[in-house]
Amino acid sequence: MGRGQSGCERAQTGRYVRTGSTVFFDPNLLTVADLEHSATEDRWFSVGIAGNGVLLSVVYLWSDADSSAIKVRLISARRATKAECGEYQGAL
Repeated sequence: MGRGQSGCERAQTGRYVRTGSTVFFDPNLLTVADLEHSATEDRWFSVGIAGNGVLLSVVYLWSDADSSAIKVRLISARRATKAECGEYQGAL
C-alpha cells in the first residue's frame, strides 16, 4: 500500500475479529488507553491497517502477568469510522 493510502477507501464487509490482531504489525499503529471503560481492567484502543488492507479499530486487554509471555485479549474489532480514518491519516 502506498503512502497516503490508509485502507479507509476500501469497501469491505464482514467480521473483522479474525484479522483484528494483524493491526499490531502496522508500524503506524495509533494506540491510546481506553480510560472510559477501564474500571476493573486496563483496556486499550488502537487504529491500524490489518493484514487485509482495511483500517480497523480494535479494543483489547494487555496482560504481562506471566513474565514468559505477553498476552493480548481482543475484545472487539471493527472497521474504523470516518473520524478514526482522519486521525490515522493525520498521524502519517
